[in-house]
Amino acid sequence: MKIRTIHIYGFGQFENKMFQLQPTKSLHVLFGHNEAGKSTITAFILAIFFGFPARNQTENRYEPKTGAKYGGKVTVETADKVITIERVKGRSTGELLIFNEDGTVCEEDEREALFKGLDRALYQSIFSFGFKGLQAIENVTSTELSHYLFTAGTTGGQALFEMEKKLTKKLDELYKPSGRKPLLNEKLAELECVRNELKKWEGKVELYNKYVQEQERLKVRLNEMGEKITQLQSLVKEYEKKQMLEPHITERKKWQIQLSQISDFEPFPVNGLERLAQLQTEMRPLKGQALSLSQKISDLQKEMDATNYKEDSIAQEVKVRSLKEKQKVYEMQEIEKEKISLSLTYEQEEINVIIGKLGSGYNEEIINEIDISLTIKEQLKNLITKVERLNNQQTFLDEQFNKAKAELEQAEAALQKLKKEKQKNKKPMLAVILSLLATFAGGIILWVLSESIYPLVISVIILLGLSLYKFTFKNAKNQQIEKEQVLLKQKEKIFDDIVKQYESWEQEFHQAEQELAAFCCKHKFPNELPATLLMSAFEWLEELKKRIRTKSHLLLERERLEKEVTIFTADVKELIEIFNLQTEFSLLALDKIIDIIEKEKEKKYRVYQLNEKGKEYHDELTALEQQMQYLETEIKVLFSSANVEDEDSFRQKGKANEEYSAVKAKLQAIESYLQSVLKAGEERYIDEIANENIHYEQIIDKTTEAITNADSERKQLQVRLADISVEIKNLEEGTAYSDLVHRYEVLKDEFQREAGEWAVYKVAKDLIDRTKDYYRMVRLPQVIQTAQTYFSFLTFDKYPLLNAPTEDSGFIVERHDGIRFTPNELSQATTEQLYLSLRLSLARNFRSITPLPIIIDDSFVNFDKERTKRALELIREIAKDHQILFFTCHQHIVELFDEAEMIKLEGSRG
Repeated sequence: MKIRTIHIYGFGQFENKMFQLQPTKSLHVLFGHNEAGKSTITAFILAIFFGFPARNQTENRYEPKTGAKYGGKVTVETADKVITIERVKGRSTGELLIFNEDGTVCEEDEREALFKGLDRALYQSIFSFGFKGLQAIENVTSTELSHYLFTAGTTGGQALFEMEKKLTKKLDELYKPSGRKPLLNEKLAELECVRNELKKWEGKVELYNKYVQEQERLKVRLNEMGEKITQLQSLVKEYEKKQMLEPHITERKKWQIQLSQISDFEPFPVNGLERLAQLQTEMRPLKGQALSLSQKISDLQKEMDATNYKEDSIAQEVKVRSLKEKQKVYEMQEIEKEKISLSLTYEQEEINVIIGKLGSGYNEEIINEIDISLTIKEQLKNLITKVERLNNQQTFLDEQFNKAKAELEQAEAALQKLKKEKQKNKKPMLAVILSLLATFAGGIILWVLSESIYPLVISVIILLGLSLYKFTFKNAKNQQIEKEQVLLKQKEKIFDDIVKQYESWEQEFHQAEQELAAFCCKHKFPNELPATLLMSAFEWLEELKKRIRTKSHLLLERERLEKEVTIFTADVKELIEIFNLQTEFSLLALDKIIDIIEKEKEKKYRVYQLNEKGKEYHDELTALEQQMQYLETEIKVLFSSANVEDEDSFRQKGKANEEYSAVKAKLQAIESYLQSVLKAGEERYIDEIANENIHYEQIIDKTTEAITNADSERKQLQVRLADISVEIKNLEEGTAYSDLVHRYEVLKDEFQREAGEWAVYKVAKDLIDRTKDYYRMVRLPQVIQTAQTYFSFLTFDKYPLLNAPTEDSGFIVERHDGIRFTPNELSQATTEQLYLSLRLSLARNFRSITPLPIIIDDSFVNFDKERTKRALELIREIAKDHQILFFTCHQHIVELFDEAEMIKLEGSRG
């Protein structure tokens, strides 16, 4: 199993902190100085794996002080899966959530399977260790150190050792073969004492048994007399209750006879007479209301017949109000007609002005035929642009021609000037050459006469300078002339090119003018205008066509308004004729017609109100008639339920029914009383009182006398029983035999219980001994063999042998020269190497489903450089099977690891 990520929500000093461990590495070094959080991370991993420490434990819970979310999660990888274990604040050990890489939630069994039943303490004792394991035993003796190393070398050994000591102490407290104070020893002594007292009772047992038997017979007779007295007392109570119930039973019988004599009282409805009176009371006001409503309905019908209205006049309301709403529109349309006429006059004047600008050959018909689309406008613009470009090109060519001509003439003059200067400079140069030659000849003569080389050297230098000057001067002039000749040829070429461009321009310009003229003729544009004014003419045509369109729209709008005005006038005149108004067309006629319609509507509404009121009266009358019919039906139902035809018969039968109900109520009262008085099983008293002919007072007196006699006999028996009890007590001599027997049995039970507890402790100790034997004989050799290999490697084969400890002696290490040592005889560093070897061996030999991560906290503090390197080699070897998290605060140790293996904690320096 490998830890992939450590995500801390809030734990100790860390908040929302993530540590990502390289998946390709098995050894991870977490470097940080003091208080950087190394111990906090170790505690966090253990808390996520095994739960937070309980509040009543002394172990630090590392709850964040700033209120951050308490807990976090650790993602681990096994051979076949990746799971995340998350634990946050909740119950005592925290709320646990386990989920796979795809997010599916797992049961807690998944975590338990990973750790194979390991708890926090066991994991810490095997897979998480540091220098503190030795610090706790610095001052103990050799024997104690051997015990410690033994317990550290076996799984849960320290806890096992502590339990063994507790069991031994408990066994000694319970029993020692030669002891007196242990509990079982005391119990044995007390049992022996009680057993001796029981032996003294053996001679008195026969007489004692005789008294005990008589005592038992007396007790039986006393119980019988007690039961007899109880039975007689019960009879007295029964007779007394029957005496109390007798008058009620007699009255009950009387009412039963009277009830059987009443005839023709059913069937009859419950409260029949009251219900008949109620129905008749409800019927009387309903009849009065029905008569009143009939009169109101008659009066309404008379008023409706007297009110007449004209429906055909009301039917014209929609049309009238529509025309009234259109009246303002009509007035606005008249005003709009005037405005349109003015606009038509203005547009026509503008059209005439523009046509005047274009010339006499244009009219509206021709202008409508002219195409002024964007395509035509673009074509015209391109032709005009072309002509203007060619005009501009002519100006440019004229300037280029004059410039090229001037430059050509200037180049010809410059060349002639250079040729003349070359001819002039030929004579002065010849004189210079002759003087230099004479100087050279004089030098040679001086050299011959004086036999000195300096005159010759000077003459040679002068000759060379002369030659150089001549050559340079000649070449410079020739180069200048050649340069001017090349320049002249370039200017001539430029001049010829310009002349050719001018000829090409004349041809292109003539063609452009022809194209423009043909385009204007084809599209009926004025071609007598210069090209610069053609675009303005096109814009005039656009404006002219726009105004012609506006004129057409105005004419159509005026025509539409005239039609709508004519229709409105005709509709008003038609209404005037329908309502017989003596007037011509007038807008005021609409108001008069509306008044007439409103009056007719008021009449119609009055008729509607009367009609609705009549409906209400009819509805009320119908409801009243239904109520009266319902009441009559209810009365008939009452008669029918009593099997009678008329009211008199119903009332006569109702009176008989009331008498029957009264008698029955009295009977029910007596029955209720009897039920309340009689208990369960006493119901038979009713029939017995009715059938028995007994004088209850006399029989009560006889039974009371029998109770007195029985009580007298019981008292005599009680006196004899007291005498027998005294004799038995005297025989027991102050200590009852039964008490001794009871005490003996109690002591024996206590002894067996304590002996059972002793046996449990003894079995537990035997199991521990067997466990130790198993570790010593099976597991310990494996651990010791691996530890021996590691220890030999760490000490450079100086200590090749490690002997397993026994209960009498601890670990023994053997040096290469055969000398043996106990751990406290070794140096501090060598002891720590032995401890490291044992812990790593234990982790390697622990059987689990998957190799679990090992956490090491600065265990190399006292190692020198070579021992440290050796220890790291061993750790790297173990890291091939186990992931190792190594915590340290020492820079010199960190330098021995690769950078990829490092995780620097915040707050670390360097």
